[in-house]
Amino acid sequence: MRTAALACIPVCACWVLLGCFPLPVRFPTRTTDAASQKIDLSFLKAGSTTRAEVSQKLAPIDTGVNQMEFFWGRPRVSKYREILMVGYVPVGPLDRMWGVENLLVSFDANSVVKTFVVVGDSHLLRELDSVDSAAPVLDQSSPIAVHSVAYWVHEKHKEAYRVVGSLVLGAESVECFGVKVPRNEVRGIALQKSTDLIPRLKILLDKPSDFSGTPLGEKTNNLDLSLDPKELLLLHRYMGQAKAGTRAPTLHNDERGHLATTH
Repeated sequence: MRTAALACIPVCACWVLLGCFPLPVRFPTRTTDAASQKIDLSFLKAGSTTRAEVSQKLAPIDTGVNQMEFFWGRPRVSKYREILMVGYVPVGPLDRMWGVENLLVSFDANSVVKTFVVVGDSHLLRELDSVDSAAPVLDQSSPIAVHSVAYWVHEKHKEAYRVVGSLVLGAESVECFGVKVPRNEVRGIALQKSTDLIPRLKILLDKPSDFSGTPLGEKTNNLDLSLDPKELLLLHRYMGQAKAGTRAPTLHNDERGHLATTH
């Protein structure tokens, strides 16, 4: 036993010196629903696939936004798998790497597919602008309340956790936990990469607002929250509907991962 244990020491030492690490490697794309059932998008054909076919075949990933002009699904997508490496030698496959993406399908006046695209959250708002260009003007004669908003609370030496609240969208301000931020101080919204089927985003403010007396517990220049897709679409429309009739800026991540502005 002792001899066998001693014989293992050089082997273990080699593993430590060479180093073990997971290497992401491109694999054939897999697309599934939340229950890990395969979703086949090959039936989508511009000019021939009908809305009824889309609604039936893609029901498991339907976000429920129920817009006549477009369908919005959120499938789980895997394009990479980690391979365990020891130095430069591949040892074996590890788990696939999964994320959540967005399928946007637009329809023409005859309810036939016009365009479709699969995009990550970093480019979602830009694509929503394209398919939602005929969105109705929001009535802001009275505040619009968005309920069941999950806010992320950040405390030192703790993992972020969620608290549920509401978001009130007014003609002159955005209200969170009773704190009103002037609308002209709201810089925009930016989605964050997430593996959650519920989109996560930040509302970016021009300057810190005092939320120290609320569950958020601090002064901050951004609100970190998760929103149901239907509520996210509402918020995006609100942000795009500026008081003077000009479109407010939309923030997105450019190719280098930096925040950029689209007007």
